Amino acid sequence: METKASDAGHLAAELRRMLEEMSERVFAKDLSLVDHFWAGGKFWLFGSEEHEHDETREELGRHMAALFAKPYRVRFAFDRLSIDQHGDMAWLNAPAVLEVHHADRVARTPYRLFAVFQHMGDGWRWRVFSGSEPAPPPQINPV
Repeated sequence: METKASDAGHLAAELRRMLEEMSERVFAKDLSLVDHFWAGGKFWLFGSEEHEHDETREELGRHMAALFAKPYRVRFAFDRLSIDQHGDMAWLNAPAVLEVHHADRVARTPYRLFAVFQHMGDGWRWRVFSGSEPAPPPQINPV
């Protein structure tokens, strides 16, 4: 009989696999990522930049094509994951490092990902990707 701990372990392993697969597809500039995100129904992506807000497959496709046209490659390095589940829905918070691979260097910056998944049929499907680079604190000018 499966225990809650083993169920949680299976869920964590599956969601980590999905994150790593997403990161590899982004790094490979693989436009099948759009279908990967959109599998099973509606999906939203919210990114760090003001214009990074994709609610349709077409918006996501344009966003990924524009990203992949850049002269660099992007990859995410995930550490620990905070995961919870209720029924067929699961969500995670994933602190990460965003790696921007240029021809002559790799720039690394902190990144925060919040994602929502839904279990459908034989597996988990992406529903929300909300990622951002932490902003520096505001400068307070003494009066």
